Amino acid sequence: MGGYFYLGVPNVLALHNRLLGLFGVHPTCSKMLSAHVRPFSKHDTLLFYREVAGDLTQLVGFYGSQFYPFPRELARPLARALPSFAFSIFFLIRKMRPYDGEFLDHLSKVYLETNFFRGH
Repeated sequence: MGGYFYLGVPNVLALHNRLLGLFGVHPTCSKMLSAHVRPFSKHDTLLFYREVAGDLTQLVGFYGSQFYPFPRELARPLARALPSFAFSIFFLIRKMRPYDGEFLDHLSKVYLETNFFRGH
């Protein structure tokens, strides 16, 4: 039992992505011609863990980094104060009990367009 997982992902709801959306421009973190094709946000990431893992995990910390289009001197304090608007978001997640196959079981309960390797 125990242990921590530190997850960092690009934030589809970063301030600059929200502004781009007002002008019909796709978010910078999920371009079609890029390795980043899946968008992430704080709400949906936490929903994923709650729906799939239930009480297996607990959010211990939530942080932001990089705050476009501001210079570093402003970006760092803005990312600390408003992490949900930062370009990158980070989750410190704690494992609360032993793992019982929740993530693998979830793959058999839902239809996903991407075929994920489920092990042997």
